[in-house]
Amino acid sequence: MRLLSAVARLFNNRREGRSTALVDAAFQALEAGNVDEARRLAERLQSMKPDDPRALHLCGLVRLHEGRSAEASVFIERALAIDSGHAEQWYDLGEAYRLHSSPVGAARAYRKAVELRPDFAAARQALVSCLLQQGELEAAEGLLESVDESNDAALLETAAFVAMERKDMRRAERRLGKALALAPDRGTLHVGLGGTLLEQGRVYEAFMSFQQALRCDPTLEKAHQGMVMALERQVLAGRLPYESCALAPAEDKPRPFFSVVICSIDEVKFERVTAMYRALLTGERYEIVGIHDAKSLCEGYNRGVRAARGDVVIFSHDDIEILAPDFARRLAAHTARHHLVGLCGTTRLTDGYWMNAGWPYLRGLVAHHYPDTGRYRVLVLDCEFEVSRRVQALDGLFLAARRDLLEQVRFDEETFDGFHLYDLDFSFTAHQLGFDVVVCHDIPVIHYTYADGPGYIDAYGEYRSRFEKKHAGRLKPVARGNTRFLQALFDDKEQVRSFYGALLAARKRLALERRQSGRT
Repeated sequence: MRLLSAVARLFNNRREGRSTALVDAAFQALEAGNVDEARRLAERLQSMKPDDPRALHLCGLVRLHEGRSAEASVFIERALAIDSGHAEQWYDLGEAYRLHSSPVGAARAYRKAVELRPDFAAARQALVSCLLQQGELEAAEGLLESVDESNDAALLETAAFVAMERKDMRRAERRLGKALALAPDRGTLHVGLGGTLLEQGRVYEAFMSFQQALRCDPTLEKAHQGMVMALERQVLAGRLPYESCALAPAEDKPRPFFSVVICSIDEVKFERVTAMYRALLTGERYEIVGIHDAKSLCEGYNRGVRAARGDVVIFSHDDIEILAPDFARRLAAHTARHHLVGLCGTTRLTDGYWMNAGWPYLRGLVAHHYPDTGRYRVLVLDCEFEVSRRVQALDGLFLAARRDLLEQVRFDEETFDGFHLYDLDFSFTAHQLGFDVVVCHDIPVIHYTYADGPGYIDAYGEYRSRFEKKHAGRLKPVARGNTRFLQALFDDKEQVRSFYGALLAARKRLALERRQSGRT
C-alpha cells in the first residue's frame, strides 16, 4: 500500500509539473498575442484538471482576449469561488465586467483586488474610473489620499482627473506637475495640465501646455481642441494681433491668368463679390465671368469654363469674403503645385455629405457668419499646417482648377441639374482620375449664407441619392470619424483674421520643430 501511495504521489507531482508548464506556456502565448495557441493550451489544461482555479482563470482570460467578456466572467468567478486570494484574478474579473457594461460588478471586483494588494496601481486606477463613471467623486478621492507621494505617473494622472472633476484645479495642477516630472514626454499629461490652467484663466500658460502636448504627439485631438480654445480666448481678449502666415512659398515664374467664374442671380451679392476680387487681384492678369441665368451650377460653370481664358479658373460662391490681402500670391503658389485647390473637404468620402467623414478625415478651416446673432464661427476641421494632400472631395464655396484638369474633367450637368452635389462630383471625379486635389489652409474665408431649411434639405437629399448611385462602389461608408468639430466663436471679422493667423503660425512653429528634429 505504501508503494502504491508513493507511486500515486509521484504521478500527481509529475501531473502538477505538466499543468504548471502548460499554464506558463499559455500565459506566454497570450502575452505574445497568440490567442489561438493560448486557447488550445487552456482547453488541454482544463481537460486535465477541470476544477483547477489556474485553468479556469486562464480560460477566462482567453475569452477576455477574444472579446467574449460575459463568458470570461463566468470562468473567472468559478476560479475565485475555489480560491479568492488572488488580486490579479479579481482585477481580470473587473475587466470582464467593465467590458460587459456592468460598472457595479467591475467596481466590486477592482475593490477586492485593491484590498488584497494595496499597491496594485492598475486596479486602483480602474476602481477610481468606475467610481467617477458612477458620480462618486468623494469615494474616488478617498482612494487617492496617499497618491501625492506616488511615483506612478499614470496613477497621478488619474488622481489629477479626479481633482479636476471635483473642481480642485490647484490640486490637479500639482499632481500633473509631479507626473510630468516622471514622464515629461507623455502628451496626455500636458493636455491635462493645459485644461487645468485654462480653467484657472491662465490662458497663455494653457496654450503653451497644449503646444507641448503636440510636440509629444501631433495626433492628440484634445491638444488641438485645447489650442483652439486657448487661441479663441486670447483673440476675444484682444491679446493676439493679426499675424500673416502664408504657407506656400512664392513662385519665381510669372503669375497665372486668373478667370473667376461666379454664378449669381443676386445683383447686390454679385457686385460685392466682384469688387472683392478686383481688389484682391489688382496688378494681376484676370477676368471675371458672371453667369446670371444658369440652369444649374454644373451648366453655369461649364459655360463659364468655355468663356474663360485663364490658366487657373476660380469657381466662387457670391456670398464669400476672402480675408488674405495677398490672396493672388498664395493661390498662385498652390496652383503651381496642385491641379485642384479648395478650402475644405475630406480625405475619405463616405457618402454624399462630405462632413460625415468626421475627424480625422476632414480638412480645412472655414468661417460662417450668422445674421441672427451677428457672430462668426470658425470650423477647425483638421490639425494640418501645409496643404492637405490625398483629398477625395471638396466643398464648392471656393474651387481653383488648372486648365489642364479642366480639359479632362467637366461638371456633370446631366446628373446634377440643380444646385447641389456639383462640387463633390467634380472634385471626386478629379480625384478618381488621379489629379492632385488638395485643401489649403492659408486663404481665410467667411461664408455668409448657411441654408438648412426644409426645401434645401429635401433638394439636397434628392441630389445626394443621385451622387451615391453614380459613385456606388467607390465610396467608403465605414469607419467614420468623430463628427464633433472643433470651433471658435468671434464677434467680428478682424477677430476671425487674427485667429486664422495665430493658429497657422502656431502650427507652422510645431511643423518646423518636427522637421528640424527629424520627426514627421
